[in-house]
Amino acid sequence: MARNNLNKINIANRSTDENLEQYWQENKQVFYRLLSAWIVMVVGCSVVSLAWLDVYQLFGVPLGYWLTHEGAMLATFGLVCVYHLKMKKIRLKYGFDKQSPVRLTKQKLAREAKGDFA
Repeated sequence: MARNNLNKINIANRSTDENLEQYWQENKQVFYRLLSAWIVMVVGCSVVSLAWLDVYQLFGVPLGYWLTHEGAMLATFGLVCVYHLKMKKIRLKYGFDKQSPVRLTKQKLAREAKGDFA
């Protein structure tokens, strides 16, 4: 509990640019992990195990068909929900609950393009 409070204090004391850098790093980590999980689910569950699952039937249709089509959609929807929840937590962690990190990043890049590094 005390460690979480120290992290909140440290994040609050950092500049917005430092928070943006950390935010985008965590954003990329979450994105790449979920993308990897999606690839494993889609390729592993549908392509690799398709022949093995076609032995069984569900409502007269091969089980491989159901898992390939319907399972992939459900898995994708589930991963989108997980991404949303994780990003909401990360936004709150870095204090971007009321302001958009995308807008702040665009503003920062525009300042840098003009030569204003303040």
